[in-house]
Amino acid sequence: MSTIAAEYDVTCIQEHWLHSYKQIEISQWLPGYCYTIKCFDEDDPEPPLLRTRGNAGTAIIWKQAVDHIVTPIDDGSHRVCAVSISSAERRLLLVNSYMPTQGADKAKADYDEYLTRSTR
Repeated sequence: MSTIAAEYDVTCIQEHWLHSYKQIEISQWLPGYCYTIKCFDEDDPEPPLLRTRGNAGTAIIWKQAVDHIVTPIDDGSHRVCAVSISSAERRLLLVNSYMPTQGADKAKADYDEYLTRSTR
């Protein structure tokens, strides 16, 4: 991951499989980077004795050098990470999502609703 992240100012990750309590590990793996992350158990953390293997999850990681132009957007979705990247000339909305094929109709409806809210 560090090799890929080093080549780009901003990197999107899907299916990181981290539990909510482990998301801080990104800062240990990638010192010098900032991030926003969503974990599969964010809305309902699993107790330690019942933890299963992680699944799903999205993250957006960016170099600290560009942190002054990146703003994480809290959208309330556990499947979508978003940031606004602003410069003097442009503003960019970067959306990173994970939509599993299982339950695809509901996932598509949730995603459509998210896009409608985000682009207003």
